[in-house]
Amino acid sequence: MRNGFSAVMRIASMSFIVAVFGAAGVMPGTKVAFADSLPVRMCSESPSAPACAAVRGDRSEGWVPQTRSEVMVQHGVVSTVQPLAAMAGARILMQGGNAIDAAVA
Repeated sequence: MRNGFSAVMRIASMSFIVAVFGAAGVMPGTKVAFADSLPVRMCSESPSAPACAAVRGDRSEGWVPQTRSEVMVQHGVVSTVQPLAAMAGARILMQGGNAIDAAVA
């Protein structure tokens, strides 16, 4: 009985993985959009992005200053450790996706 259950679970797991990667468009031979294509403006450019004038928010006493990159978008928040992942999530939100779509990206 245990071997039959393991085989069923293995097939179900593989089917799930294939479905997830297929839905994400990560199958070999497909084009994948990268975060490089986001309309990003540097603070040194003119006119500079509104985020360039942003000030660091207040933090509770004892916390170290933020050292990671921030990705700012209008009407959305994406929080990750990796800036490129945050940009990918922000892009999904800008294209009309929801929080689940951004988390998967």
